Amino acid sequence: MADFVVKKAVKNEVNKKGMLCASDAYDALNAHVQKLVEIGIQNAQKNGRKTVKAEDITLT
Repeated sequence: MADFVVKKAVKNEVNKKGMLCASDAYDALNAHVQKLVEIGIQNAQKNGRKTVKAEDITLT
């Protein structure tokens, strides 16, 4: 699986709230982003495009 999230950026954001970030959290975030990318690709293809737009990336 590709690394979609920047671990340092995630860690910094979590640390701002006084929390710690476990190493498996990065894997979970990457998996969610991978799924969103796949959904975006599928939606763009359904609409006859080769360009993934913001409107293609949905949570459903």
